[in-house]
Amino acid sequence: MMAGRKLRFAPRSRATRKFAAASRDLAELYARTGRNGDAKKVYADLLLTKATDTTALLGLADIAIAEKKWSEAVALLNRARAREQV
Repeated sequence: MMAGRKLRFAPRSRATRKFAAASRDLAELYARTGRNGDAKKVYADLLLTKATDTTALLGLADIAIAEKKWSEAVALLNRARAREQV
């Protein structure tokens, strides 16, 4: 049964990598329409497949700013900035 679960999740993971731009657009749409939880999940999925995804980090920072989570926003912005300097 566990093997079946792995097979079901594998195509989604490949699709996320292949359509990262569409995933970013979807996350942005969720954020703009007040669905921050859904946006965070999409951004988190992007970061699982590519931990250096600057756009995902900036998207999460935007959400943290909207939620007035200042220290979280600063940490995310610093991570994004560090990625761009590499």
